[in-house]
Amino acid sequence: MHCTRSLSALALALATGGCLPTDTRPPPGTLNVVARTEEATLAGVVTDDGWALSFEQLLVSVGHASAEGDDCTAYNDPDYARVLDGLRSGAQKINTLFVVGLCELDIELSSPKEDSPLGAGTTAADRDFLRTPGSDTYVPEGGVSYHLVGTATKGGVTKRFAWPYRNRIDYSTCAALENGVPSAGIRIREHETKSATVTLHGTAPFQTSRDAKSARLRFDAFAAADANTDGEVTLDELGDVLLSDLDDGTDYSDADAGWVTLEDYVYHGRFPKVVRYENDGVCELEIFPNDRAPR
Repeated sequence: MHCTRSLSALALALATGGCLPTDTRPPPGTLNVVARTEEATLAGVVTDDGWALSFEQLLVSVGHASAEGDDCTAYNDPDYARVLDGLRSGAQKINTLFVVGLCELDIELSSPKEDSPLGAGTTAADRDFLRTPGSDTYVPEGGVSYHLVGTATKGGVTKRFAWPYRNRIDYSTCAALENGVPSAGIRIREHETKSATVTLHGTAPFQTSRDAKSARLRFDAFAAADANTDGEVTLDELGDVLLSDLDDGTDYSDADAGWVTLEDYVYHGRFPKVVRYENDGVCELEIFPNDRAPR
């Protein structure tokens, strides 16, 4: 059967099941992008200043994974985030990519769409909660990318926190660290299957440094921020605490210019670290409001 290159012939072929253009790309491999949660978030942990920290919810919407790079051939581009229960142990599926070559991973933290798939243990009500627009100091109207709920207890005093994060983050050109040096990417050969892991760290807001390996945990400054002593530490209350007034062992020297309050530091510096690549990998970050039109 002779196949022409004309558009009309192509349309006829598609309609009748005739000849299609030959795909000359090599057969792909499979890259499974999964999430795992750090043990301290799952089991709870005692901070360096003596607070027993435990988590009641870490509801996360993450996905839109893609493989990038000059030497990477990608066959698909999943256009969805998956709603995950971040307090489940083991690997949880995010997206599956079909690729071949040397690839760098991009991943997105963003509020879900109405048809975003649900991970084990999550419900349509969870997805609706993350999709419901709200506001905070930094986002006037946006959905929720993750919601972190927990308690800290010390000396008979318990403080609770329930914090939504309303920004969307693109984590791009992610690379694992090999002997402290970022890797060139993930090499996937034809028919090969590999995994890339996104780790979830509910403890990130309480770490004393943005360097995960050197960071310790502390909660005294958060407890002291509960100005009305109702037992609930809100983001607004963190906004009343000046970084210049704090001397709690946290390295605030890595605070970007313009960050004045503890809320600034936590929201912009610590919240993006709840999601990490390969536990201590590095990514380029671009941060936007969750302002996409819902569908």
